[in-house]
Amino acid sequence: MPRYLLGIASAFLAPIQDAWANILDSYLSNKIFERITTLVLFSSAFNVIVLPLVWLFSRPHFLPVKLIMTVTGISLIEVIYQFPYYRSFRKTDTSIVTSLFSFGKIFVPFLAFFLVKERLSILQYVAYFGITLCATLLAFDAKKFRLNQAAWLMLGVSVILDVQTVLYKYAFEQGADWTTVLTWSSLIQFFFAGVLAFGTSNARRDVVLTTKQIKHVGLPVIFMQMLTWGGEAAESYALTIVPASVVSGVDSAQPIFVLAFALLFVRRNPELFHERLESQNLIKKMILFVLMGAGTIVVTFGHSD
Repeated sequence: MPRYLLGIASAFLAPIQDAWANILDSYLSNKIFERITTLVLFSSAFNVIVLPLVWLFSRPHFLPVKLIMTVTGISLIEVIYQFPYYRSFRKTDTSIVTSLFSFGKIFVPFLAFFLVKERLSILQYVAYFGITLCATLLAFDAKKFRLNQAAWLMLGVSVILDVQTVLYKYAFEQGADWTTVLTWSSLIQFFFAGVLAFGTSNARRDVVLTTKQIKHVGLPVIFMQMLTWGGEAAESYALTIVPASVVSGVDSAQPIFVLAFALLFVRRNPELFHERLESQNLIKKMILFVLMGAGTIVVTFGHSD
């Protein structure tokens, strides 16, 4: 398989896994965890626990001084974005929340241009704008003639995650390997999450109560983190081959997979899905998701050599 196509395949593997992770994120936020700080702590802890498995394939190294701040920034973003992200699941459908990641996608090619000198074709820039427009229409409340609350939450999320994507790309281009970046970012992330989770007496009490119910909450958190970790691994590998802007564009296919999985499995496990599937909502989603998928194809294969 040509190296570029291998990178594209890895890039598409990320949104498939992330789609299931988003479904579980919504379930955890709405059904399991009351405080988001506790959920962030548990998910960060799992990232640290699985590190020895990663080290079986490759050993991490100490970071050079010039990359310490870069990886710290990646870790801090990983903690901060989860608060508006989980809160948005309490405001609207899972597929719409996932599609709102596309709000910030339009910033990726410009950040990549200035930081790592990536250049796309005009058609790719147009496709980015189209994906963002579709996400805006999904979040637009026609009756109130305004964007819903989740849209504003996810706008902030998507922008800072776009910065994180470019930071990953910068770290890789400066010689850091995937295992090293994952190791140090996971450890630093767990530290930040711990500071937040144990910062107040109410937060500490919630951590203790949740830990006592570990048999009830542990399994969905483990599955969610495994899928999230798998998606990050696939995306990080793709970034070593494919331009960051293309990887970010492929990631816009997430809501398509979320909706497809909901249609396939909602009757079997209805509590798992937070999705309105009435005819009017479904038709609107499908039309806009098809357009977003077309934009994704343009971003992916319309690259200029």
